Amino acid sequence: MAEILTRFEKAFEKGLKGEVESFKVWLEKQGVALAKLRYETISDELIARHFFINRMEELETVAEFLGFYVRERNEVFHIPVIGATGIGKTALLHAIEFALSKLDTPLKFKYYDASSFSEQDEEEEAQLFFRYLEEVRSENYDVLLVDACEKDRSIDYSIREFFRAAKRFVLITSWEPQFWYVLRDRIEEVIPAAKQLFLKPFSREETKQLLEKVLWVVSEGKTELPEEVLMKISELSEGIPRVAILLFLRSFYEAFISEKNGVDTESVLKAAGSLGILGLNERLEKLTDVHETILRLILQSTDPRGIRPTELVEKLNKDKATVSYHLNYLLSENLLSVRRLGRYAFYQVREELKPFIQLKIIQEADFLA
Repeated sequence: MAEILTRFEKAFEKGLKGEVESFKVWLEKQGVALAKLRYETISDELIARHFFINRMEELETVAEFLGFYVRERNEVFHIPVIGATGIGKTALLHAIEFALSKLDTPLKFKYYDASSFSEQDEEEEAQLFFRYLEEVRSENYDVLLVDACEKDRSIDYSIREFFRAAKRFVLITSWEPQFWYVLRDRIEEVIPAAKQLFLKPFSREETKQLLEKVLWVVSEGKTELPEEVLMKISELSEGIPRVAILLFLRSFYEAFISEKNGVDTESVLKAAGSLGILGLNERLEKLTDVHETILRLILQSTDPRGIRPTELVEKLNKDKATVSYHLNYLLSENLLSVRRLGRYAFYQVREELKPFIQLKIIQEADFLA
C-alpha cells in the first residue's frame, strides 16, 4: 500500500510540474496552441481577410463588373460562383466584402447566408425573409452577396424577390455544382448570368502556401513543418482547401497518439485514412453508372437528413432489393453514412468526401465535358 501511495504522490507532483503527456502539452512542445487548432478558428473569413486567398483572377473579374456597374448605374449583373464543397466559395465572397470595404468608390453591399432563409419553420421563415427584402428595398444596396444558395429550398423565389426589391444591383451568389446545374435555367429566367465563375482546386504549390499560412495562424509563427509533410497534405487533399486544413489538423492528433515527436508523412497518411480519403480515387474508379447516379441523387437531395431508399426506388425505377444492394456496396466502400430515425433510414455522402465526388461525378460529367 505504501508503494502505491508513493507512486501516486510522485505522479501527482509530476502533473503539478506540467510533466504530463496530454494532447495540449504535446502541442505546446510543438509551438501550437490547442485553442487555435480548430477548423472554426481557421475560418474562410479569417483566411480571406488576412491572407486574400489565391483567387485573384476571380476577384479581378468581379471588380471589372463592379466598375462597369458604377459607370452605367442601370444594369443588373448576376455572377454565380460555382464550386465543390470546401473549395473556397465563402472565402471568395468574404474577400469581395473586404475589397469593397477598402474601395475608394463607395458601394453599399450586404452579405446573406441563404441557409438562414430556410432554417426556421415556414411562418417564421417568411417573416425573416420579408425583413431581408424590406432591408434590401430601403437600403438600396449596390451589391448583394448570397452564399450557400443550395441551402434555400426556394432559392429561385428568393432571387426573384430580391430582384423585384432592388432593380439595379450586382448579385453575387455561390452554389454547389449539383444544385446550380439543376436550377440554372430557373434562375436565369429571372436574372441571366453575366459571368459564371467556376472555382478550380488549388495547385499543389498554392495548397502548400495556404498550409504555411494556416501553420502561422495556429503557432503564431513559432513552428514549421517539414516540406514533405506539407506536400503530402497538398497531394492527398487534391487542392480542396477545406480538406487540406482538416488533414493538417488531424495530422497533429495522429502524430500525438502515435507518440511521435512531431508531424511526419506517416501521420498525414493516418489522418487521410481516418477521414476516408486514402485510396479514394481507386474506389471512385470502380463505381458503375448506377452507383454514380445514386451518389448524384443523394447529393441533389434538399433534405438535410439525407435521402430515403424509397425515394431512390422511385427515381431509379428499380426494385427495393436492387437499391438496397447498391446502397450497401457504397456503405462498404465508406462513401456513404446512414442515419436511422425511427422506422426510416437516411443516406448521405460522407461530408469529407463530398468535394471529391462532386468534382468527379457532377462537375466533370455534367459541365466540363
